[in-house]
Amino acid sequence: MKNLRPSTTLLAALLALPISDALAQQVGAPRPLPPFATSCTAGADGCRAARVRAFASAQAAAAHRTAVADPRHERLMNRYDMRWLRADIALERTSNEIGAGTHTLTRARNRSLVEPLDSVGFELNAGLVIDSVQIGGVRVAAARIQRQPSGDVVARPVQPVAAGATFDVEVWYHGTPLPNSGSFFGQGLTSEPMPPYGNRVTWTLSSPFAASDWYPAKQVLADKLDSVAINITTDTANKAGSNGLLRRTVALPGNKVRYEWASAYPISYYLASATVSDFQEYTTYAKPANRPSPADSVPVLTYFVNHPNALPDAQPWLDMTGEMIENFSDKFGLYPFWQEKYGHCMAPIGGGMEHQTMSTMGGFSFTLVAHELCHQWFGDYVTCRSYRDIWLNEGFATYGEYVTIEALAPAGTTQQWLTSYRSPGLAFNSVVLPATADTLDVSRIFDGRSTYAKGGLALHALRHVINNDSAFFAGLRAYQQQFAFGTATTADLQASLEAS
Repeated sequence: MKNLRPSTTLLAALLALPISDALAQQVGAPRPLPPFATSCTAGADGCRAARVRAFASAQAAAAHRTAVADPRHERLMNRYDMRWLRADIALERTSNEIGAGTHTLTRARNRSLVEPLDSVGFELNAGLVIDSVQIGGVRVAAARIQRQPSGDVVARPVQPVAAGATFDVEVWYHGTPLPNSGSFFGQGLTSEPMPPYGNRVTWTLSSPFAASDWYPAKQVLADKLDSVAINITTDTANKAGSNGLLRRTVALPGNKVRYEWASAYPISYYLASATVSDFQEYTTYAKPANRPSPADSVPVLTYFVNHPNALPDAQPWLDMTGEMIENFSDKFGLYPFWQEKYGHCMAPIGGGMEHQTMSTMGGFSFTLVAHELCHQWFGDYVTCRSYRDIWLNEGFATYGEYVTIEALAPAGTTQQWLTSYRSPGLAFNSVVLPATADTLDVSRIFDGRSTYAKGGLALHALRHVINNDSAFFAGLRAYQQQFAFGTATTADLQASLEAS
């Protein structure tokens, strides 16, 4: 009987040392890629790693961005736990201005069982005007609200929150966020035309430190929201897409409509989203073999811009998304958000972003769709606990491209994936950011060589050394189940794989 349990030495070696030996038997001469797939080093439709490298180069002077200007502010925010968030936001596709009447209601809990909470900290872009703050249903006077140019906000309630007590924070605000470099694609809230179609789109993209560009946020990975509701008010000519299920639409005076989206699943601060344009809908369905009953299915809902070519350009990949969900469900466990949906919203970004249950897509290609979809398991369902371990999100999603190519693409295509990633992947010795690395540096977090390429190759090498797919994928399913809807570190992955 062969011992398939990876030792500490093996996994540590695969994560920390060059992996050329493990890959040597796998990488052959490059073969032409079939027309439907896209190399990860290609242009506008390539995988997100290529997009991030380009972003890092273009934004080098402004790439450094801290999650909080003062570590004391993060400690202040960590005095409470997030429970749920409801955001009522007014957006139009013509600008990135947040309209009057926008407000959020956040439920939280004082973490201390001994000390009252006399100050509530959060982050909000300094360009947004705070109209009012209520804590525990009592308005906080302007003199008791402190703001910093960094976006740090401290509100001192009239009566401190009792030890261990649950409380609500409601913030009314409006305006246009000031530019910053907190998002890996530029801004947290942007409005631009959608190339090549020309339709205007307004969208959010919060990863890693830009949620505060559009809502009052606690940007701490370890503290997931239990659930979220995003209500978007916009012109009747628009549709608005977001997380979870569309509960209802409400007609409002002045040719306005409110789209009320809600998700009952835990969610990280950066995975909430809102996208507005003159969208049309396209829906297919996935039927994973391990769904609870034959009557169940997962809707795949895509919001595409209203242009004659938009759907024909995307449809080949949209029609394959259900098969990708079925394949990942078989390999990694049932699609985590099967009771709601998976979907896409188009926006003019140079790649994709894995917003939970509805990825934001700048275009569609085989590997890009697979990459963002795989994030629903690795990144959304189980999220890295710190940005030192961002490869747990991006390395797995990168390897999800390979797992999809292997299952759904013509024979030999896997060789192209391996060849494309091998050289950049071997440029770094570890997928884990060293203690000396600046984990508040956007370009360092999303370095395409270490976070994406080496992360994907390390997983492939581990699979190759174990040489038993049943054991390999069973181990990944056990890891998913152990940290379901929570956060994990590389040490957690290692311990989980060794135990299974």
